Amino acid sequence: MGPPLAGAPRVLERQLLQAAVDGDLRRFKGMVTALDAGKGCPREAVEAVKHDGAGALHLAARQGRTPVCAYLVEELRVDVNAMDDSDVTNDDLELQTARRHKAEQEVGTLKEERKKLECSFATLNEEKKKLECSVASLKEEKKKLEYYVADLLKLAHVQKDKMKEIVDICGE
Repeated sequence: MGPPLAGAPRVLERQLLQAAVDGDLRRFKGMVTALDAGKGCPREAVEAVKHDGAGALHLAARQGRTPVCAYLVEELRVDVNAMDDSDVTNDDLELQTARRHKAEQEVGTLKEERKKLECSFATLNEEKKKLECSVASLKEEKKKLEYYVADLLKLAHVQKDKMKEIVDICGE
């Protein structure tokens, strides 16, 4: 529900504008009928109602109330180029609403992409931890192998010295 329009002068006019802000098309149509009072000029009755210089179409467009805007433009033929007191046309408001809607969609898309990236990041962190554990295990295995190789080299050196002694003995 949009902000209440306490400044509108009469009850029916205030209810009409509030229905436009809220996007309540059924209530809005009822207010149009009541304001027209059987005169057969619903468009004029609606266009005569303003709040701070903005008509029902301006207010509905600012809130993105497409069904109310469509009713006003397509059925009542309200002037879409009418300006409010700030020289903003209804087309300007519809463009602003469309841009806001597009921006909200893009924000939603970016939020979804962020969630996916966060999930990917979490998965990468898990994989990183697994790799770090693997690296630590490999380092331990390397140390063991270095000890084995060192022991084998010592044994080989001892064996080489013994072989040299045997060759020396055999050569004498």
